[in-house]
Amino acid sequence: MGTWGENMRQALREQKRREKNPHKFVSKAEKRRFENDPERAKAIRKRHYLSIGGLRCPNCDSPSIICERFKEVEIQKGSELQRKVKCENCLSKWTEIYTLTNMILKEDEK
Repeated sequence: MGTWGENMRQALREQKRREKNPHKFVSKAEKRRFENDPERAKAIRKRHYLSIGGLRCPNCDSPSIICERFKEVEIQKGSELQRKVKCENCLSKWTEIYTLTNMILKEDEK
């Protein structure tokens, strides 16, 4: 373990690295740390995918993804929209789920 100053410098270097490449999944050290814990790695990939708005593959980080049309699915308190997504680079497949989170009420026109 380094001194406080060394730790701060390391943290600042890491922050700058992430700012330069915000779409990168995780560092090599983080990948090694989760090699033996696939559930945790899956959770990290999911969190990253959601944080960048679903613009890149959660497995290989490629921007080459293909989305199908939305399909409405009935659930107990309303409905949700789902669409299947596929990565052209690594051929991974997943489903995106959209639910109603907000609405804007338009004032009555007079």
